[in-house]
Amino acid sequence: NQEIQKMAAEMHKILLDSPKIIEAVQDCFGFSIETIKKYNLGWSQKEKMHCLMPVLWNRLSIPILAKTQKLISIRFWHVQGITTGSTSQVLNLVPRTEAQTFWASQYRDRCKIWIVETEPDAILLSQYVKSCGKDSVVVSTIGIGNDIPIDFRTKDFAHSDVTFFVRNIRAAIFKARAIALSMACSPKIAVIPEPYTHIIDILTNLGSMAGISFLEKMETETSQSNIKTIKGTNKSSVFSKMVSQDNYKEKQDVDISIEKTFIKVLSDIISRPDYFGYLYANTIVSELNRIQPNCMGQRWHWRIVLGCLRRIGISFIRGKRTKKGVPILLNKNCLENLK
Repeated sequence: NQEIQKMAAEMHKILLDSPKIIEAVQDCFGFSIETIKKYNLGWSQKEKMHCLMPVLWNRLSIPILAKTQKLISIRFWHVQGITTGSTSQVLNLVPRTEAQTFWASQYRDRCKIWIVETEPDAILLSQYVKSCGKDSVVVSTIGIGNDIPIDFRTKDFAHSDVTFFVRNIRAAIFKARAIALSMACSPKIAVIPEPYTHIIDILTNLGSMAGISFLEKMETETSQSNIKTIKGTNKSSVFSKMVSQDNYKEKQDVDISIEKTFIKVLSDIISRPDYFGYLYANTIVSELNRIQPNCMGQRWHWRIVLGCLRRIGISFIRGKRTKKGVPILLNKNCLENLK
């Protein structure tokens, strides 16, 4: 950890001492010099950062912090026009980590949260939100797996007004759906309209006040139902392929909501003679992945299952996770109120 901190500090100094690189970073991402200093952004200069792999040279560095504000990783971003080596948009010093660039414990006291897909978009939006005197908290998803810190899934955020701004790309929308279904607050999903692609496009093209007002309008006009049906996709359902297993032989080429399919699978499991009110989330996960292995741009997992149970309003008791999975106590009649 000390080595990572030392690297971050050194790259931050390199960037501050390089006016031409600062100009390129500002042109590419829109950051002010105050923002560069605030988030300790840096530059992995090839001639000075010999400790890094060559693929990480000449990139913008963004320190990744845990919720305790402890530096645990660094993400390296491609800067258009000057990045050398790999053409990958972003690379990581530490492969996998549950971290966040803007996490702080006081967020749970804030009622409005905006989630965006990448750290640069979150940094820029935070900069614009502050300049406009707004009270919104901006956080970014974790790049690897496009997830969010586990804390956002807790009941502390159950009543927060959360909006997820996502690109109008099918895979991005599906991942946003998966995240939304696993969160207690059921965030709204606002799809960025054309001709814009990223948050940076909206902010740099419209300016600070007009850009923030545009996002606020998107937030207002986006309803909770968009978790089920999102504008910009060809179909509102992700279940649109032919399946041939057991009770799922029908051709599913029409819109079927996530909830309806989930309830059908759950009903089949708890109606079995060997069900006595107790099962593992992995049992549901396995059945759902058997039917549709590429749900929402990824495979089903236990967090999405628990999120579906909460969203649909099915009461359950969750046990401590074991090697077999997450145990769930479900009443055999739990679906009767939904019929």
